[in-house]
Amino acid sequence: MRGNSEDDQKRGLVAWANAMNGYKITRNVVVSDDEVQMGIQPQPPAGREGREEFISFKKFGNDWKFSGEAH
Repeated sequence: MRGNSEDDQKRGLVAWANAMNGYKITRNVVVSDDEVQMGIQPQPPAGREGREEFISFKKFGNDWKFSGEAH
């Protein structure tokens, strides 16, 4: 998603999420007091394979926000 506009990133994430039948949180890694990474295992539609993905969140004030990094 790097290099895409914020709107394109949002549309891509919504489309990805809508295609999933569900997901399982596989791990939570605390990077620092203001950053965490969540491991998720998507449950894709039948016939497709899901793999563990990591999504980063950063804390801004009292709010946690998607940091724009998924890997």
